[in-house]
Amino acid sequence: MSVSGVRWRRSAAAAGAVVGALALSACGEGGADASPGSSAAGETRAFTFDDYSTEIPVEPERVVVLDSRTGLEFALMVNWPVIASDWTDADGPLVPQLDEGVGQIHTPRQELNVEEIAAYEPDMLVTSEAWWHWYGEQGVPIADIAPVYIVDEPEDPQHWKESFTEQMSALDRSETAAELLERYESTVAEVRDGLPERFDGASIALGGGLDEFWLNGNRLSVAVAKDLGFDVIVDDPDEFYDTPTWSYSPENLDLFASADALFMQNIDHADVFDAATWQRLPAVQAGHVADLPGSYSAGLVLTAEDLARYLGEALGQMG
Repeated sequence: MSVSGVRWRRSAAAAGAVVGALALSACGEGGADASPGSSAAGETRAFTFDDYSTEIPVEPERVVVLDSRTGLEFALMVNWPVIASDWTDADGPLVPQLDEGVGQIHTPRQELNVEEIAAYEPDMLVTSEAWWHWYGEQGVPIADIAPVYIVDEPEDPQHWKESFTEQMSALDRSETAAELLERYESTVAEVRDGLPERFDGASIALGGGLDEFWLNGNRLSVAVAKDLGFDVIVDDPDEFYDTPTWSYSPENLDLFASADALFMQNIDHADVFDAATWQRLPAVQAGHVADLPGSYSAGLVLTAEDLARYLGEALGQMG
């Protein structure tokens, strides 16, 4: 039996509505309590991340985002004027929300061309914690181009909401954070109400495959699935909080056998999914299998909301 991943993406109109709502919220809030002292162009605020300290603009005018996941998501949420971004994850929920005319960084993240970034004349760069550390290890001097805002990625993705709220509050965006989290909870409730009866509280597994299979542990996708009321399969609960993924050979897929539905990254092109042991799994036999796009591997509230809708839509097509 062949397996076909179920795919879904929010419409461009819906994505545009998200950006519009964020822009109105951020503009109103900034006028009320922007700090320090003034929101006039040219004002700066102190920013510290680990041993890096700088002054970032209170109202940046030319922001370049170096990663199209967490970094881009944060820039969109605080309504920073993005003039260029990495588009590696163009099939994810974030890049389609960029304004028309936003520049595309052409060199891969791993081969970042400092001169290309500097040519945009940014007054601030934005990147995720993971990529900030990577550029530091590789000696890429991004901080020489412009001040860098580093988006903190929670050590425990199961508590991403607290980390998100803290970062937004530090930039005087606490009201925006509350509105976005309220909308997320509303979306979760809407998706739960619309689930096919057979999948209400169902047992699901989230993972992927390449040379081997893997099962997600402490990752954003698992946190969102739990919010939706699913019984999410994990390997060792005692190791969960310290384990992003567990790996398995095709001969050791017993843990997947109890799943009512499977969401797996690379399912449409990784040869490992041709394994007979995979094909014999009950959920595979029932056709209850869908792709888990890599763009959902990390993120904040916009990604979490989009993932909740994705899971609900995919299960609706299965059910």
